[in-house]
Amino acid sequence: MHTYAQNQQRRNPEALELNAVLKVQKRCLNLNPKEARAVLVTAFPHKTDSFFKRNLQAILSLSPEAFLRVVGYSDPTAHKAINKVMKEQAA
Repeated sequence: MHTYAQNQQRRNPEALELNAVLKVQKRCLNLNPKEARAVLVTAFPHKTDSFFKRNLQAILSLSPEAFLRVVGYSDPTAHKAINKVMKEQAA
C-alpha cells in the first residue's frame, strides 16, 4: 500500500517531521499551560514536564525548525563528525 504520505516520507522525511512538529506547536498555542505541557510530554517523552514548565513560552514562540532542535533527539555522533570536518576544513 503506497499512500501519498508514505511517498512524501520517502522523498523528504524531514518535511513530514516538521509538519508534525508544527501541528503539535499550533495545538499547544490554543491550550492552557498545563494542557500544553501534557501534550508536549506525550509527544516528546524524552523531555520532562519540569523542562516544559520552565520553558513553555520560549519553546512555543520558536520557529518549527528551532522547536525541533530544542525538543528533538540529539545526535552527538553527528555533531562530533560535523565539528571534526569543520576543523579539518579550517586548517
